[in-house]
Amino acid sequence: MTVSAAANLVLGFDFGGTKTLVGLARVTDGELLQTARLLTRDYSGAPALVSAALAQARAWDREHPVAAIGAATVGVEREGVVALAPNLPGWSEAPLTAATLQAAFPGRSVAVANDVKAACLAEMRWGRLQGVPYGAYLNLGTGVALAFGQDGAVWQGAHGVSGEVAYLWESGQPGLAAGRAPLEERFGGPVMARLDDPAWASRVMELGWWVGQWLLLLDVERLVLGGGWAQRVMASVPAWQDAWRSYLPAVPDVRLSRWPDSAGLYGAVALAAKACR
Repeated sequence: MTVSAAANLVLGFDFGGTKTLVGLARVTDGELLQTARLLTRDYSGAPALVSAALAQARAWDREHPVAAIGAATVGVEREGVVALAPNLPGWSEAPLTAATLQAAFPGRSVAVANDVKAACLAEMRWGRLQGVPYGAYLNLGTGVALAFGQDGAVWQGAHGVSGEVAYLWESGQPGLAAGRAPLEERFGGPVMARLDDPAWASRVMELGWWVGQWLLLLDVERLVLGGGWAQRVMASVPAWQDAWRSYLPAVPDVRLSRWPDSAGLYGAVALAAKACR
Protein backbone atom coordinates (compact mmCIF):
# COMPACT_ATOMS: atom_id res chain seq x y z
CA MET A 1 0.00 0.00 0.00
CA THR A 2 1.36 3.46 -0.87
CA VAL A 3 0.92 6.63 1.12
CA SER A 4 -1.33 8.08 -1.56
CA ALA A 5 -3.50 4.97 -1.44
CA ALA A 6 -4.04 5.52 2.30
CA ALA A 7 -5.00 9.18 2.06
CA ASN A 8 -8.08 8.38 4.14
CA LEU A 9 -5.97 7.36 7.18
CA VAL A 10 -4.26 9.57 9.77
CA LEU A 11 -2.39 9.14 13.04
CA GLY A 12 -3.11 11.00 16.27
CA PHE A 13 -1.10 11.40 19.48
CA ASP A 14 -2.52 12.81 22.71
CA PHE A 15 0.23 13.42 25.26
CA GLY A 16 -1.21 14.24 28.69
CA GLY A 17 -0.11 14.43 32.29
CA THR A 18 -1.44 10.98 33.24
CA LYS A 19 -1.57 9.04 29.97
CA THR A 20 -0.71 9.14 26.32
CA LEU A 21 -3.16 7.90 23.69
CA VAL A 22 -2.18 6.93 20.16
CA GLY A 23 -4.73 6.30 17.44
CA LEU A 24 -5.07 5.32 13.80
CA ALA A 25 -8.20 6.91 12.36
CA ARG A 26 -10.23 7.65 9.25
CA VAL A 27 -9.85 11.22 8.07
CA THR A 28 -13.48 11.56 6.94
CA ASP A 29 -15.24 11.06 10.26
CA GLY A 30 -12.44 10.69 12.81
CA GLU A 31 -13.40 7.11 13.65
CA LEU A 32 -10.60 5.36 15.51
CA LEU A 33 -9.57 2.05 13.94
CA GLN A 34 -6.69 1.26 16.32
CA THR A 35 -5.78 2.72 19.70
CA ALA A 36 -3.03 2.33 22.28
CA ARG A 37 -2.86 3.69 25.83
CA LEU A 38 0.48 4.38 27.54
CA LEU A 39 0.55 5.38 31.22
CA THR A 40 3.04 8.12 32.05
CA ARG A 41 4.07 6.38 35.29
CA ASP A 42 5.27 3.33 33.35
CA TYR A 43 8.12 5.25 31.69
CA SER A 44 11.35 6.67 33.07
CA GLY A 45 10.69 10.10 31.64
CA ALA A 46 9.03 12.10 28.89
CA PRO A 47 11.58 11.13 26.18
CA ALA A 48 11.00 7.41 26.84
CA LEU A 49 7.25 7.90 26.72
CA VAL A 50 7.40 9.75 23.39
CA SER A 51 9.74 7.10 21.97
CA ALA A 52 7.30 4.32 22.87
CA ALA A 53 4.35 6.20 21.37
CA LEU A 54 6.25 6.83 18.14
CA ALA A 55 7.24 3.15 17.93
CA GLN A 56 3.62 2.07 18.16
CA ALA A 57 2.54 4.59 15.52
CA ARG A 58 5.32 3.61 13.14
CA ALA A 59 4.26 -0.04 13.43
CA TRP A 60 0.73 0.88 12.31
CA ASP A 61 2.11 3.11 9.57
CA ARG A 62 4.19 0.27 8.12
CA GLU A 63 1.02 -1.79 7.72
CA HIS A 64 -1.35 1.05 6.79
CA PRO A 65 0.62 4.14 5.62
CA VAL A 66 -1.06 7.36 6.66
CA ALA A 67 -1.48 10.73 5.00
CA ALA A 68 -0.93 12.98 8.01
CA ILE A 69 -0.04 13.05 11.69
CA GLY A 70 -1.54 15.20 14.43
CA ALA A 71 -0.21 15.58 17.97
CA ALA A 72 -2.01 17.17 20.90
CA THR A 73 0.28 18.00 23.80
CA VAL A 74 0.17 19.55 27.22
CA GLY A 75 1.66 23.03 27.15
CA VAL A 76 2.67 25.03 24.09
CA GLU A 77 5.45 24.32 21.60
CA ARG A 78 7.90 27.21 21.37
CA GLU A 79 11.11 27.16 19.33
CA GLY A 80 11.34 23.39 19.31
CA VAL A 81 10.51 22.74 22.99
CA VAL A 82 7.27 22.44 24.95
CA ALA A 83 6.61 25.15 27.56
CA LEU A 84 3.84 25.57 30.15
CA ALA A 85 3.59 21.90 31.11
CA PRO A 86 3.76 21.96 34.94
CA ASN A 87 2.19 18.52 35.39
CA LEU A 88 4.75 16.61 33.33
CA PRO A 89 8.33 17.10 34.58
CA GLY A 90 10.90 16.88 31.82
CA TRP A 91 8.39 17.54 29.08
CA SER A 92 10.39 20.48 27.76
CA GLU A 93 13.19 18.02 26.97
CA ALA A 94 10.88 15.48 25.29
CA PRO A 95 11.45 14.97 21.57
CA LEU A 96 7.94 16.03 20.64
CA THR A 97 8.02 18.76 18.03
CA ALA A 98 6.72 19.14 14.51
CA ALA A 99 10.27 18.60 13.25
CA THR A 100 10.61 15.35 15.20
CA LEU A 101 7.31 14.02 13.86
CA GLN A 102 8.29 15.06 10.34
CA ALA A 103 11.52 13.09 10.70
CA ALA A 104 9.65 10.05 12.03
CA PHE A 105 7.09 10.16 9.22
CA PRO A 106 8.87 11.69 6.20
CA GLY A 107 6.76 13.04 3.39
CA ARG A 108 3.63 13.36 5.52
CA SER A 109 1.81 16.46 6.71
CA VAL A 110 2.29 17.13 10.44
CA ALA A 111 0.43 19.35 12.91
CA VAL A 112 1.13 19.91 16.62
CA ALA A 113 -1.11 21.90 18.98
CA ASN A 114 -2.05 22.31 22.60
CA ASP A 115 -4.24 19.38 23.70
CA VAL A 116 -7.17 21.44 24.97
CA LYS A 117 -7.30 23.59 21.85
CA ALA A 118 -7.12 20.41 19.76
CA ALA A 119 -10.01 18.90 21.76
CA CYS A 120 -12.05 22.05 21.07
CA LEU A 121 -11.34 21.63 17.35
CA ALA A 122 -12.57 18.01 17.49
CA GLU A 123 -15.74 19.04 19.32
CA MET A 124 -16.44 21.60 16.60
CA ARG A 125 -15.72 19.12 13.83
CA TRP A 126 -17.46 15.98 15.11
CA GLY A 127 -18.66 16.58 18.67
CA ARG A 128 -20.87 18.70 20.93
CA LEU A 129 -19.82 22.02 19.40
CA GLN A 130 -20.64 20.99 15.84
CA GLY A 131 -22.76 23.73 14.28
CA VAL A 132 -22.30 26.05 17.31
CA PRO A 133 -20.91 29.42 16.12
CA TYR A 134 -19.56 30.43 19.55
CA GLY A 135 -18.43 27.68 21.90
CA ALA A 136 -15.88 26.83 24.56
CA TYR A 137 -14.23 23.65 25.81
CA LEU A 138 -13.10 23.33 29.43
CA ASN A 139 -10.69 20.53 30.30
CA LEU A 140 -10.99 19.09 33.80
CA GLY A 141 -8.27 16.49 34.01
CA THR A 142 -4.81 16.41 35.51
CA GLY A 143 -4.70 20.04 34.41
CA VAL A 144 -7.32 22.74 33.96
CA ALA A 145 -7.48 24.74 30.72
CA LEU A 146 -9.97 26.45 28.45
CA ALA A 147 -10.32 26.84 24.69
CA PHE A 148 -12.65 29.08 22.71
CA GLY A 149 -13.97 28.32 19.24
CA GLN A 150 -15.72 30.54 16.72
CA ASP A 151 -17.14 29.35 13.40
CA GLY A 152 -15.00 26.21 13.37
CA ALA A 153 -11.71 27.90 14.31
CA VAL A 154 -9.97 27.85 17.69
CA TRP A 155 -8.77 31.12 19.17
CA GLN A 156 -5.00 30.88 19.71
CA GLY A 157 -4.03 34.29 21.08
CA ALA A 158 -0.98 36.36 20.17
CA HIS A 159 1.43 33.90 21.81
CA GLY A 160 -0.59 30.68 21.67
CA VAL A 161 -1.43 30.79 25.38
CA SER A 162 -5.07 31.89 25.35
CA GLY A 163 -7.14 29.88 27.80
CA GLU A 164 -4.22 28.85 30.04
CA VAL A 165 -6.41 29.47 33.09
CA ALA A 166 -4.19 27.24 35.25
CA TYR A 167 -2.01 30.33 35.77
CA LEU A 168 -4.79 32.59 37.09
CA TRP A 169 -3.93 33.99 40.50
CA GLU A 170 -5.34 35.88 43.43
CA SER A 171 -3.54 38.78 45.05
CA GLY A 172 -0.32 37.76 46.76
CA GLN A 173 -0.06 34.26 45.28
CA PRO A 174 3.17 33.16 43.60
CA GLY A 175 2.60 32.56 39.91
CA LEU A 176 4.15 31.60 36.60
CA ALA A 177 7.45 33.39 37.21
CA ALA A 178 7.88 31.29 40.36
CA GLY A 179 7.09 28.09 38.51
CA ARG A 180 3.59 27.88 39.95
CA ALA A 181 0.12 27.43 38.46
CA PRO A 182 -2.14 28.79 41.23
CA LEU A 183 -5.56 27.88 39.88
CA GLU A 184 -4.48 24.40 38.79
CA GLU A 185 -2.94 23.80 42.20
CA ARG A 186 -6.42 24.26 43.65
CA PHE A 187 -8.55 22.56 40.99
CA GLY A 188 -6.26 20.10 39.17
CA GLY A 189 -7.33 16.46 39.07
CA PRO A 190 -4.77 15.09 41.59
CA VAL A 191 -5.83 17.74 44.13
CA MET A 192 -9.55 17.12 43.61
CA ALA A 193 -9.07 13.35 43.95
CA ARG A 194 -7.81 13.78 47.52
CA LEU A 195 -10.94 15.61 48.75
CA ASP A 196 -13.78 13.90 50.59
CA ASP A 197 -17.29 14.29 49.14
CA PRO A 198 -18.36 17.46 51.05
CA ALA A 199 -15.05 19.23 50.36
CA TRP A 200 -15.17 18.11 46.71
CA ALA A 201 -18.69 19.53 46.25
CA SER A 202 -17.68 22.82 47.83
CA ARG A 203 -14.56 23.06 45.67
CA VAL A 204 -16.59 22.37 42.51
CA MET A 205 -18.96 25.22 43.34
CA GLU A 206 -15.94 27.45 43.82
CA LEU A 207 -14.72 26.37 40.38
CA GLY A 208 -18.16 27.29 39.00
CA TRP A 209 -17.61 30.85 40.25
CA TRP A 210 -14.37 31.04 38.25
CA VAL A 211 -16.00 29.53 35.15
CA GLY A 212 -18.72 32.18 35.37
CA GLN A 213 -16.09 34.93 35.13
CA TRP A 214 -14.64 33.34 32.00
CA LEU A 215 -18.08 33.00 30.42
CA LEU A 216 -18.74 36.68 30.91
CA LEU A 217 -15.64 37.41 28.85
CA LEU A 218 -16.35 34.83 26.14
CA ASP A 219 -20.15 35.02 25.76
CA VAL A 220 -20.55 31.54 24.26
CA GLU A 221 -23.69 29.62 23.34
CA ARG A 222 -22.37 26.32 24.68
CA LEU A 223 -19.67 25.16 27.06
CA VAL A 224 -18.39 21.59 26.76
CA LEU A 225 -16.72 19.86 29.70
CA GLY A 226 -14.10 17.18 29.07
CA GLY A 227 -11.35 15.41 30.95
CA GLY A 228 -11.07 12.70 33.56
CA TRP A 229 -13.41 14.18 36.17
CA ALA A 230 -15.75 16.19 33.91
CA GLN A 231 -18.54 13.63 34.08
CA ARG A 232 -18.71 13.90 37.86
CA VAL A 233 -18.90 17.69 37.62
CA MET A 234 -21.97 17.53 35.37
CA ALA A 235 -24.16 16.87 38.42
CA SER A 236 -23.19 20.34 39.72
CA VAL A 237 -23.87 22.17 36.44
CA PRO A 238 -27.52 23.09 37.27
CA ALA A 239 -26.27 24.73 40.49
CA TRP A 240 -23.58 26.54 38.49
CA GLN A 241 -26.21 27.83 36.06
CA ASP A 242 -28.51 28.96 38.89
CA ALA A 243 -25.63 30.98 40.32
CA TRP A 244 -24.66 32.38 36.92
CA ARG A 245 -28.17 33.72 36.34
CA SER A 246 -27.57 36.30 39.05
CA TYR A 247 -24.60 37.72 37.16
CA LEU A 248 -24.44 36.73 33.49
CA PRO A 249 -26.52 38.50 30.83
CA ALA A 250 -26.84 35.14 29.06
CA VAL A 251 -26.30 31.67 30.56
CA PRO A 252 -24.90 29.12 28.11
CA ASP A 253 -25.90 25.53 27.59
CA VAL A 254 -23.40 23.10 29.17
CA ARG A 255 -22.74 19.64 27.74
CA LEU A 256 -20.41 16.76 28.52
CA SER A 257 -17.83 16.09 25.81
CA ARG A 258 -18.68 13.47 23.24
CA TRP A 259 -15.43 11.79 24.38
CA PRO A 260 -14.94 12.71 28.06
CA ASP A 261 -11.72 10.72 28.48
CA SER A 262 -10.27 10.95 24.99
CA ALA A 263 -11.19 14.31 23.45
CA GLY A 264 -7.48 15.12 23.15
CA LEU A 265 -6.91 12.11 20.91
CA TYR A 266 -9.83 13.05 18.69
CA GLY A 267 -8.35 16.55 18.69
CA ALA A 268 -5.07 15.15 17.39
CA VAL A 269 -6.99 13.30 14.68
CA ALA A 270 -8.81 16.54 13.81
CA LEU A 271 -5.44 18.31 13.50
CA ALA A 272 -4.23 15.59 11.15
CA ALA A 273 -7.44 15.73 9.12
CA LYS A 274 -7.07 19.49 8.78
CA ALA A 275 -3.44 19.05 7.70
CA CYS A 276 -4.58 16.76 4.88
CA ARG A 277 -6.26 19.64 3.08
